[in-house]
Amino acid sequence: QFLPAPVPRCKVLDWPRYRWRGLMLDVARHFFDVEQVKRTLTLMSMHKFNVLHLHLSDDQGFRIEVPDMPELTSVGGRRERSINDPRGNGRGEKIYNGTVYPEPRFFTAQDVRDIVSFAEERSIEVVPELDVPAHTAALILAARSVGVDLGVVELHEGCEKFQDVKELKTPPNCMGGTHGIVLPTRAALDYVIKAIVHVAGLFPSRYFHLG
Repeated sequence: QFLPAPVPRCKVLDWPRYRWRGLMLDVARHFFDVEQVKRTLTLMSMHKFNVLHLHLSDDQGFRIEVPDMPELTSVGGRRERSINDPRGNGRGEKIYNGTVYPEPRFFTAQDVRDIVSFAEERSIEVVPELDVPAHTAALILAARSVGVDLGVVELHEGCEKFQDVKELKTPPNCMGGTHGIVLPTRAALDYVIKAIVHVAGLFPSRYFHLG
């Protein structure tokens, strides 16, 4: 606080109570672009946060480019509208989720460098996360588009009543009712590890979050 009178010269000894002062930003279910991430980092810096946990993949989307695996974003970065409530709105109209991504939304390598540099200037570490082996519907559907079978995608909690899982081409956004699970076959592990190695190489963080 600014005081009306000068403060006598003194020595202030202070430090944060917690070494890890983190905030998790989910860009998988709802994409936030670079400028929105920078805005978040600016607010974090004001409040003395020092770790941004970047949630880059989930059932609803895969949000980071892997050049040798373009299907991860060309398929996993899109989203068609999904029914949220099959009972409708009482007027005979089905209720759809309004968040549709007809064009893929994801971060490029340059985007990551931009975000990391901006964060470092504010003494914030960016920790990437890829959600595996569960919460991987987007990853599995992307791999299927190029003939790689990673595992199973399940629809439940009412979603299976109006959505045929076999017809899914892009990540669904059915509220609470989608779940992908990678099965530990050699082919699946090789595919997932290739993506992990590339993404990890984009971030200078000491940590990489799986799961």
